Amino acid sequence: MFVLVIEDTAQDRANVEDALENLGVSDIKTVIDGGHAIDFISERLNSGEPLPDAVLLDLNLPLVSGHEVLRFCKKTPQLKGMKVIVLSRLTSENEIQVCYYMGATRYIQKTSEPEDLQRELSTALRSDLKEVR
Repeated sequence: MFVLVIEDTAQDRANVEDALENLGVSDIKTVIDGGHAIDFISERLNSGEPLPDAVLLDLNLPLVSGHEVLRFCKKTPQLKGMKVIVLSRLTSENEIQVCYYMGATRYIQKTSEPEDLQRELSTALRSDLKEVR
């Protein structure tokens, strides 16, 4: 399974990567802002390289927001089926609904508890993880 992590905060990146590794995900690519994420995905689309099976997306990113990345993923025909899982500290019900309306597969509130994050990611990636194990 190939997962693209889009996260600008070092500690949150480390927590997500650790949780994914503990779930058996070995192909993890990380970028730190939305612009690099869109560039990374676009390059893969143009070159024919494999696309991520899932994107773990922080909403509050520098330069290009997570909302813009989500919009890009859902308006690009080749990406419409790709899982986009939002990871955010925002707890507003309105914000959560906006993300689902835009096409997010799942919305996970960030936590500092590694076990909670791993459990949430396991649930969100369940069907893909069966192929990994």
